[in-house]
Amino acid sequence: MLGKISSIFQGYSKVRATYNKEAKIDVSAFKSMGDEFTLATNFISDTLPLKIEHQFEGTCLRIQKDDRYYVFVSRQGILAVIDSREKIIIRDEVVTNDPIWALALSPDEKYIYCAGANPIIKKYTLDALQLENEYLGHTGDVNYIEISANNEWMVSCSDDCTVRLWGFDIEKIPNKTLFSHTGTVFCMDLSEDNIYIASGSQDYTANIYQLEWDHRKEVGHIIATLSCKSEIWAVKIASSNKFVVTGDALGNIEIWRFLTWEPVRQFKEDQRIRSIDISKDESLLVTAGAGQNVVIWHLNKDRKPLILEGHKDMIKSALLSNDQQFIVSLADDKSIIRWKIPYFGEKHVLNTESEIVELWGVGDYVCGLTKDMVITWDLQGVMINTNEIGDYSYYYATPDCTLFFLVVESEKNSKFTSKIKEYRLNPWELIREATIITGRVTSLVVSDSKSFLCVGELYKISTFMVQENMKLFNSQIYHDDSIIKMILTPNDCFLFSIGQNLSIKMIDTFKMNDAGQRNVLCEISDFIGKSEIVDIFCCKDSTKLLVLASDELMIWSINSKAPTKKVALEKPVSRLLSSRITEYFFLQNSDGIEFWCYKDFNFITRLGIPNLETFTFANNEQSIIIKTEAKIEISESPLLCKNLNIIGEDVQSKMKKFCSYVKKIIANKSDKYIDDYKNWLVMPFMFNIQHIYAYYNYDNYLKEAYIPKYSIEDPTVKISKGNAPYVSSANKITPLSVSVNQEFPECAKVVLKALRKRWTHDPYSLVYVSDDLTALNNFGLDGLQKLYDFALRKSFLTNMPTFCKNVSLPIVYNSSSIETDPTTMLGPTADTSDGTAISFEHTCFKLNMNLGSSEGIDFMESLANCKNDKIFETPLVRMILEEKWKKARFVMYGQAMLYMFFIITLSYYSTLELNSGSFLIIPASINGALLIYEIYQMFAGGLDYFKDAWNYIDLIRSSLFFIFAIFVWVELFDNNTNFLALIILITWIRGITYFRIFGPTRYLINLLFEVFTDIPAFLVIFFYTILAFSFIFYSLLGINPDQKYYETFVETYSTTLGNSNTQGYSKTQWFFYLLITLFNFIIMLNLLISILSDTYIRVKDMQIIADGQELASMVVEVEMMLFWRSELNDKQYVHLCRDQSVEEASEHKMAMTKFKAMNMKCNEYERVVSDNLDAVTAMRDNIKSQNDGFLAIINQIKDNYGIK
Repeated sequence: MLGKISSIFQGYSKVRATYNKEAKIDVSAFKSMGDEFTLATNFISDTLPLKIEHQFEGTCLRIQKDDRYYVFVSRQGILAVIDSREKIIIRDEVVTNDPIWALALSPDEKYIYCAGANPIIKKYTLDALQLENEYLGHTGDVNYIEISANNEWMVSCSDDCTVRLWGFDIEKIPNKTLFSHTGTVFCMDLSEDNIYIASGSQDYTANIYQLEWDHRKEVGHIIATLSCKSEIWAVKIASSNKFVVTGDALGNIEIWRFLTWEPVRQFKEDQRIRSIDISKDESLLVTAGAGQNVVIWHLNKDRKPLILEGHKDMIKSALLSNDQQFIVSLADDKSIIRWKIPYFGEKHVLNTESEIVELWGVGDYVCGLTKDMVITWDLQGVMINTNEIGDYSYYYATPDCTLFFLVVESEKNSKFTSKIKEYRLNPWELIREATIITGRVTSLVVSDSKSFLCVGELYKISTFMVQENMKLFNSQIYHDDSIIKMILTPNDCFLFSIGQNLSIKMIDTFKMNDAGQRNVLCEISDFIGKSEIVDIFCCKDSTKLLVLASDELMIWSINSKAPTKKVALEKPVSRLLSSRITEYFFLQNSDGIEFWCYKDFNFITRLGIPNLETFTFANNEQSIIIKTEAKIEISESPLLCKNLNIIGEDVQSKMKKFCSYVKKIIANKSDKYIDDYKNWLVMPFMFNIQHIYAYYNYDNYLKEAYIPKYSIEDPTVKISKGNAPYVSSANKITPLSVSVNQEFPECAKVVLKALRKRWTHDPYSLVYVSDDLTALNNFGLDGLQKLYDFALRKSFLTNMPTFCKNVSLPIVYNSSSIETDPTTMLGPTADTSDGTAISFEHTCFKLNMNLGSSEGIDFMESLANCKNDKIFETPLVRMILEEKWKKARFVMYGQAMLYMFFIITLSYYSTLELNSGSFLIIPASINGALLIYEIYQMFAGGLDYFKDAWNYIDLIRSSLFFIFAIFVWVELFDNNTNFLALIILITWIRGITYFRIFGPTRYLINLLFEVFTDIPAFLVIFFYTILAFSFIFYSLLGINPDQKYYETFVETYSTTLGNSNTQGYSKTQWFFYLLITLFNFIIMLNLLISILSDTYIRVKDMQIIADGQELASMVVEVEMMLFWRSELNDKQYVHLCRDQSVEEASEHKMAMTKFKAMNMKCNEYERVVSDNLDAVTAMRDNIKSQNDGFLAIINQIKDNYGIK
C-alpha cells in the first residue's frame, strides 16, 4: 500500500489542464465545436465548489505543488492526503495520539514536519511515513511551522510564547530562540525570500523579525512590533514584502505598510480570523475563520468583498492554489472545499461632484454631460478636463460623437431665435456656431452624416442644412400637435417624427426641396392611445425602424411600410442604445440592461444593475460605463469580454445551483428541467444552456425551453412559457448545429419544430437555419422535408398588392431583407388595381443563389447526396434547382452541342470516310476540345471530379480515340474496325447521358438507368436457362464436328427471342423446344415485362425526386467549373411573385404527388403488418399449444397425487 502511494506522489506530476481565469480567449482560434464545449463545461464544473467530506477534525492544510493533492492533519493525530481529481482520500494514517496543530512540507515534498499538543516537532518521509528526526525545545503546543526555501532550516511558534529557529544540520545552523511574546504565539509566516518572519500573539501584538546571517549564525532582530485591537490569530507577509496583514479575534483585518509600519487599509469580519493568504500579484486577500465563510477582498480596488458560503463550522485554513486559480479551505465541519476564483475584471470609478445628464464613449475616453459643461475621463477613471458650455435647451449627439446644442436666446411674436453650437468631443473643439429662427422648439435631431438638422415645433418641422451654416431647407406642417421625437435614417432618405398623440409620420427628405409637394409617405398609428413612446431608432442599413414603448417593441419595415414584428416586454424600458460594431442593441430599464440581436430582433440576456440611470460604451465597445444612483463605473463590456465568465440576471445568487444543474446534465443525471437559467450566457463563447442541452442530447429539455406547454383542461392556460432565446454563438454555433454535429436527430427535430411554431408570430425565427442547411442535408434528418416545405411562405405583410397588369410572371427577386418590396419586384409604374391575381412568397432564411460560390456548391452537393430524398418534393427545393438551372443550363447546352458535333463527325468518318486519315483530323480536334474540357473540370473540381463514374468514361473515350487516330495516321492498323466499333459504342453510351439536360427526356433516362438496376437478378436466371438448354441441344446433336457449341448457344438465345429454325428436329428436340418456348419465351419474358412495369410505376411516382436529383448533380457539375466565383458567398432571401392560379395548380399537383407517395408507404406498411400478423398468429397458436400441454401435465400430476 505504501509503495503504491509512493508511486502516486513521485511519479504523477501532470495534472488536468485547467483554464486560467485571467487568460484572454480567442474564440476564433478554436477548430472544433467539441473543444469549445469542453472548455466551457470545465469552467462551469470548476466554478461549482468541490466539497470533499471526511471523518476527521482537520486543523492545518497544505497544498502540493501540482495542486492535485491536499495534505492535512487533525485533532485525532491523523495525517491524510486527498486526491482532488478523484475526490477521494487516498491516505489516512495515525501519526500520534495527540492533536496536531501544525504541518509543513519540505520544498522537495519528500518530507513532512508536524507538531501540536506534543511540542516535539517530528520529521517524516511523505511516501512511507517513516520517522526521520525529532526536534525538541518547545515547552507548549506548537501552532505553526515553516520550512526555508533552501531546505536547510525551519521556524516554529508555540504556546510557550517563543518563535524558534531549527537547523537541519546543527553544526552549520544551531537551534535558537529568535524572539518571544508575552502571550501565546498563535500564528506565524515566513516571507517568500526567507528574510522576514511575522508572528501574531495573544498579547495583541505582531512582531516583524528580520533574519540575518553571519557565517551561518543567525544574528537577526525584531524590526517592528505592531499593536492590534485583539488577539492575533492570523498573519501573512506579501510576496513583495511591501506589506503585512494581520487578523484578530474580533474579525479586524489590518494591512500594514512595510518599513513605515503604518496601517494603510482595514477590513472587517464579524468573528475571529484564523487564516490569511495573499495572491501572488497582491490583488486579492483571502481570509477565513470563525465566521464559517471564505472572504475574498480586493486590495487595490474599491469593491465589495466576495463571500464564499459552504462550510458549517470554523475554517482553520484557506489557501490559494499554486496556480492561483482556486482557494482550498479546511474546516471543523470535517470537509475540504475547493473554490474557483472568479474573474473579476478591471473596474474604475469615475469621480465627479456634478450631476451627469448623459454619457458617451469617445475612443479611449468617456465624456459626461452636465447642465453646463462636458467632463472627460480616461478609461482608468481619471478626470482629464472639463469644458464649459453654458446653459442649453436641447442637445443631440451623432454616432461619431459630434455634439449639437440648441440654446433658445429670445422670443418675439412666437418666433424663437436659437443658437446652434456644434462641438467635437475628442479633441474638444467648437466646430461651428449659427443662429436659426423657428417656432417653439419641442425636439431636435441631426442626421448621422451631419447633413440635416431638424427642429420639432408645434405642428411644424424645420429642416436646416448643417454644412451650409444652418441654411433653412424646409419648414412644413406635419402634425396636429407638438413633435416630441424625431429620427433620420442613416442614408438621409427619410425622417420619422412622433406627434404628441404618438402618431408617427414617415417623411421623404428629398421631396422637402419643393415646399409645395406633400412629402409624407405614410403614417404609423399603432401607438396612438398608448401612454408614451420612449425611444425610436433606425437600423444602420436604413431598412428597419425600431419603435420602443415602455411595454412593447415594434419592428417596422421602411421598404415595405408595414410592421414586421411586435414584442411584448417583460419589464418597462426607458431607452434604446445600438452597438456600432456588433449586431446587438440594448434596452435600458431601471434595474438592468437587456441585450437584443438585430439579426432576428430577439432577446438574448439581461444584465441586472440596480438603480441604473444610464450607460454607454467606449474603447471600441470593449468597455461599458454604467451610471447608477450611487456612482459611475467603467468595466469590461460583457459581450466583448475575452475571459471566461457567465452573464445574466441574478448570476451571483444562483451561480452555485446553476453549476450543479449543468454538472448533472454533463453526468447524465439530471431529471428535472429548470427554467431559471435560459437567458444566461457563457462568455466569450456566447453559449447558453440550450446549447448544452443539445450537446448532451436533452431533447426533452429543449422542448420545454423552446415550445410553450398548455394545460390539458384549459388550452388557453400556458403552463410553461417556452420562450428561451435561440442564440447563435460567437462562432455561429446554434443549438441546431450542435444537434446535427453530435448526430442527435431528436434534438434537431425539436429545435426545428420550435422555430417553425415561433414563425407564426416571429418571421425572423428561422434566420439562423441558413448556416445549418448544408449540415442538415448531409445529416439526412428524417422529417427534413417539413422544414423545406415550410420555408417558402406567403408574405406575412398585410399591405401586399393582390392584382397586377402587364407583368411577366413568375418574378424571382433576391434581397437582403425578408420583407417583400412589391415596388422593386413589379416596378414603380406597375398597375396593381386589377389584372392577374398574384401572390407573393419568400424564403424564411437566406440562401446562396450565386452560381459557383463555395458555399453554394457545398449546399448543392448536400442536396444531391441527401439521404432524405423527400426534400426534392418541396416547393422551395424545386424553386432553388430551377433558378440555378436557368443559369447553369447554358454551360451544359454548350457541352452537349460540342459532344453532338463529335458524334456526327465520328459517325460520318465510320460510314463514309473510313479510310480517310485527313478527315479524322476533324473528330480528333473536337475530341481534343472535349479532353481539355475534362482536364478543366478535373482542375476545378479537385477530388470531387473522380466521384462521378461518367468522368472516367470520358477520359477512357478520349484516350482511346487519340490512340486510334495516331495508329491510323502512322498506318499501324491493318484492320481497325473492331477498335473503332469499341470507341463508337462508348461514345454513344456516353451520349445518352446528355439527354438529362432536357426535361421531357430526363425522366426517360432515369427510367433507363433504373431498369438496368432492377434486371440483373432476372438476367442471371435468364442466361442460366439459356445455358442449360444450349447444353441440352448440343448434347442431342451427337458427334457433329461441323457445329461448334458457340453456334448452339446463339441458336438457343435466338429461339428465346422467337427466331428459331426447327428443321430436322427429332421428337426429343421438339420436346425441349416446347419447354424452352414455354419457360423462356412465355414465362421469363412476361416476368421481365412485369419487372419493368413495376420499375415504370416506381419511377413515375418518384419522378419529381429523380428529376430534382439529376438537376442538382448537373448544377454541381457546372458550379465546380466556375472557380473564380468561389468567394461570392453572400446570402439573400429569395422572393417570388407568381400567378395565383398557377400556384394553386402547382400546389394541387404537389399534393397529389405526396398522396401517391403516402399511398405507396401505406401499402408497404400494410405488407409489413400482414407479415408480422402471420408471425404473431403463429406464435399465439404455439403458446396456446404449449399452454394446453402444461395444463395436461398439471392435471395428470393432480390425478396421480390425488390433489383437487
